[in-house]
Amino acid sequence: MFGRQCTASSFSVFLTGLMLLAATPVVAASFDETWNKQGAQTCFSRHYDRKYLASHPRQRLTSFALSPSPPGTLTKPDNFEVSFSFTLKGIHDEYGGAATCHHTRDNVECWADADGGSFTMRADGSSLLLEIARLEVEGERGFNPDLAVGGDDRVVRLFASPTASCSD
Repeated sequence: MFGRQCTASSFSVFLTGLMLLAATPVVAASFDETWNKQGAQTCFSRHYDRKYLASHPRQRLTSFALSPSPPGTLTKPDNFEVSFSFTLKGIHDEYGGAATCHHTRDNVECWADADGGSFTMRADGSSLLLEIARLEVEGERGFNPDLAVGGDDRVVRLFASPTASCSD
């Protein structure tokens, strides 16, 4: 098959190279596929019920929503913008803002406006995983505590949702 010059060692190196090539992430494509699948209706959100929050007592997030800004915008190979909002346990305020995002080799990096922090996103099947490095944005009554510090809010799984779930 590979000729008589092929040794077991060189065949092993060849197979290892093929496996590494197959394992190389194609994050930008899978993120775009997940994000753009809903077209103009793109919205990813999560609303945590009481049972879930009771089983995760350190979690402060009660909801998180993310959508393109302006609505209906599909991602591009370069920068794109998103709008996000979230609510917290025991605080009757909605926090939110906008972020500028761009593709990297392994994920999508986003920076919240007005030095509000940053987060990364990546596709995980049909959902998005949001990993928060720092996120402090303003609500009607002031700023939220940094979601990356002091709780269990650093990683958020968001699901494709009806557009109304991302509406203000």
